[in-house]
Amino acid sequence: MLLSTQTEYLTNRFGMEKGIRMLCEAGFDALDFSMFSLGNENDPLNTEGNAYIENIKKTANEYGVVFNQAHAPFPSCKENDEEYNKKMFKAIVRAMEICNILEIGIVVVHPTDISNQEEKKRYNLDFYNRLLPYCERYNVKVALENMWGYDGVAKKIIPNVCSTAEELAEYVDALDKKYFTVCLDLGHCGLVGEDAANMIRILGSDRLTSLHVHDNDGANDIHTAPYFGVMDWNAITRALADIGYTGDFTFEADSFYRGIPEELLLATARYLHDIGRALMKMI
Repeated sequence: MLLSTQTEYLTNRFGMEKGIRMLCEAGFDALDFSMFSLGNENDPLNTEGNAYIENIKKTANEYGVVFNQAHAPFPSCKENDEEYNKKMFKAIVRAMEICNILEIGIVVVHPTDISNQEEKKRYNLDFYNRLLPYCERYNVKVALENMWGYDGVAKKIIPNVCSTAEELAEYVDALDKKYFTVCLDLGHCGLVGEDAANMIRILGSDRLTSLHVHDNDGANDIHTAPYFGVMDWNAITRALADIGYTGDFTFEADSFYRGIPEELLLATARYLHDIGRALMKMI
């Protein structure tokens, strides 16, 4: 099991090379490559060519650090917006190509909620099956993530597409197991009224091969470090142990860095790293 964290916050703040170096110096084994900006055609990941990607890989490899997973841009689709969907599909395929260059085995691609709930599953399966040829071409698995929605009237988070373990399992079981898997976002579970440990057990080690690890206050998706929220990490680590989880332990807790002065950010990354090591020992 590798200890990993996403690249988003520090690379945005300091630039790609310095951000990568800081995370490597913090002691992580691997990095989750954030590609949220790929929908922007002027993003360097689009404009600088594959030599730019190779240099990112070289920088991490200098420290003995690899890239273990990635996150494609999102929303993956927008209902009744074909222009956006065409542009985003191209960006997601580019993300998969980048995964191949960085030797990343799993890329997270969000499912999409639509107004017609009876058509929701078919809509998503059609979308994911369109990615299958690119999974084969770029040797990467697509991971479906449990999502949440927002009730603007009640002003609270509500269940959405694949919010439950049962629905997430139903979706991934309908796809080619060779190229589709599950990334369980632990923080999302409780926000929609689900128990993270229970979701882990329902999904099992055959489906669940990657994680987004972070904590929250039980009401907001704040993406902070474990033990800085209300989640039960004893129960979560016990469940991961019980199913024989074989994937990596990947943080998606970048909000933990917000408000931290520049001179303390490396120490903050090291502290997040230390929390991860402790949780992995518990598993």
